[in-house]
This record gives sequence, structure tokens and C-alpha cells, in this order.
Amino acid sequence: MIVWMNRLCWFWLIAAIVVLLGYWTNWIEHWEAGAYSGLVLLSSLIAFSAQGLDKWRANSDRWRISEKWLHFFELIGGWPGAHFAQQFFRHKTAKASYRNLFYILIFVHIAVVVTCLIYFSTNISTTS
Repeated sequence: MIVWMNRLCWFWLIAAIVVLLGYWTNWIEHWEAGAYSGLVLLSSLIAFSAQGLDKWRANSDRWRISEKWLHFFELIGGWPGAHFAQQFFRHKTAKASYRNLFYILIFVHIAVVVTCLIYFSTNISTTS
């Protein structure tokens, strides 16, 4: 499962970088694509940092970051960064309830993106 998730995360991050570069070079004209790619990259960085900070706080018996916030960053597009942080910091990998919701959020995020792509591509082709 981890190998499959690593590949999916690398694919999603590389695709986000390519789309963002495509938008910056005017190869992709839609600002939404650039905004989404920026959101994925930024939220992945924030999710990675939040997982690391939560792990550090857990080890030093300090106030923890709420799982709701960690899941929020995953849902808005930071799930690749969160996955890599979980592997790197060995954080939240044994808690089954967290992992199950994490996988559900990945599915929901990808389903929303695919639905938007289908919806907007259908509307663009019918209005042209």
C-alpha cells in the first residue's frame, strides 16, 4: 500500500508542478489550473510541516495540533505532503482511525477534482 501511495503522491505533486509551470508560461490559459496547482503545492508543504510539528510536540509533551486541522490540510490538497510526512516522521501511521479517514479524504479530494474537470470540460465544449 505504501508503494502505491508514494507513486500516487509523486504523480500528483509532479502534475501540480507541471500545470503550474504551464500556467506561468501561458501554455495553460485557465487561471483555475494555476490556482489549484498552487493550492496543492502550498497545502502539501503546510501539511508536511504540520505533521512534523505535531510529532515534535507529541515527543516533547506539548500542546498538539488538532487532527481536524491535519485533515483539513489533507482535504484541500495537502494529502501528498501529509503522506510523505507520515512516512518521514513516522507519525500517525499506527492509528487506524486516522489512516482510514486519511484515505477517505484522498478519495473525496480526487473525486471532486475529477468531477470538476468533467463538468467544466463538458460546459466549455458545449458553449463553444
